[in-house]
Amino acid sequence: RSQKRRIERLLGNWEEPEKESVSSENVSIGAILQFRTSLSKLGSPFPFSFAFGKADTRDRCVESSQNLYLRLLGHTKDTTLHFNILGLVALQQDGSLDQQKLRSLIKVFRPGRNGRL
Repeated sequence: RSQKRRIERLLGNWEEPEKESVSSENVSIGAILQFRTSLSKLGSPFPFSFAFGKADTRDRCVESSQNLYLRLLGHTKDTTLHFNILGLVALQQDGSLDQQKLRSLIKVFRPGRNGRL
């Protein structure tokens, strides 16, 4: 529970996004379909995936992310998560690494020089 509170403090107070007026001119059918698909994901209690867990509220999202972290941590003997475990997401079926996906993971998670997150 203290870890969850630490995560919430790091995230800060939730502010509802302000509605912006968007010109409906020059909107393609493809953009509308993509928006509808994205919107349908938000209506699900599992917008990221079932494996991630429920994320239909901010509190559930924090709880699910903490649970996921603890599950990933269970694959190591260390007390901190090493990027190599998370980097397995970029592993392709043929055993090679998807370099673009790996770069994206590094950009998002910024592992330290020792590889720890």
